[in-house]
Amino acid sequence: MKKKTYMFFIVILVGAFALVPWIRPAMAAPITIDYVNYTPKMAMPHRGWAPLWVDKVNERAKGELVVKYRGGPEVIASFDQAKAVSKGVVDMAVNPCSFFSRFVEGGDMIRLAQISVEEQRKRGALEWLRELYAKKGLFYVGWTQPINMGYFWIVTRKPVRKKEDFKGLKLGCSPPFLDFFNDLGAVGVRATLKEYYPGVERGVLDGNGHGLDLYAMTGHYEVAPYVIDPPFYASTTVTIMNLKKWQSLPDNLKKIIEDVQLEQERAWPPIFDKVTAAMKKKAMAGGAQFIKLPPADEKWFLDTANKSGWKFDKKRYPPEIYNKFKALYGYQE
Repeated sequence: MKKKTYMFFIVILVGAFALVPWIRPAMAAPITIDYVNYTPKMAMPHRGWAPLWVDKVNERAKGELVVKYRGGPEVIASFDQAKAVSKGVVDMAVNPCSFFSRFVEGGDMIRLAQISVEEQRKRGALEWLRELYAKKGLFYVGWTQPINMGYFWIVTRKPVRKKEDFKGLKLGCSPPFLDFFNDLGAVGVRATLKEYYPGVERGVLDGNGHGLDLYAMTGHYEVAPYVIDPPFYASTTVTIMNLKKWQSLPDNLKKIIEDVQLEQERAWPPIFDKVTAAMKKKAMAGGAQFIKLPPADEKWFLDTANKSGWKFDKKRYPPEIYNKFKALYGYQE
């Protein structure tokens, strides 16, 4: 009798474990990374990057990690995004380091790069940048758009056909371009992206230093139809993450992010070439004219861009930062 009673309770107990789902171990909730971008969602710095980075990370993380888009400058102003990431207001941002050059001193010197991102990694630039960003509570994930000396263009409402035509032009720009524009004989005027179009439209500015994608996507050619060829400087757009958030991630998720970042860097240049061709076509359809400078003036233009950039950084950054970047990028004064 006792044996039958014992077996009865065993059967009941086994059935209870099988029928009550809350006794089973619950699946862990996914880790989320919320991010913002300095441009609207349909602009190339987001539209071109997200499939290469966000979609791949989410796919490979298989639900353990989810990277979520929170919005663009309408959510957090572009110039405030780096500090917001540092404070943990948002986990990650895609943002030009030229927008927060006073916060992370020296980070925007990547605009002067004339060596590939692969060569930069070999020379130790990635490790150095991560040390630099870590001091501000940021983890430097990597370069979002690794394009050397050919990302930015000067766009104007007046045609510029030779170097003398730059004299006196009021050109809107972010701070790292100021010395360059002044050394061309123009007048560099600090301005935000949202001030570019209305500034030219009202005649406060004669033009701007612009990425071709934003120039075409915003219809900026309507007020500044002349695009000066050659382009100059590297893209300064980088991907940054809150340092504590990065440190909290399991090693397997860190590896996924590192692997995808490396793949994205390798994939971007040919994509950029296609996008540039498409943006040129769109801008020209809207009335833009691309003006090629004469060979001697083109050399003068690019030499001025390079020398002015290094001169500007030497003035504003501590010697140890300036000299470190100079060594990493192989610049000879």
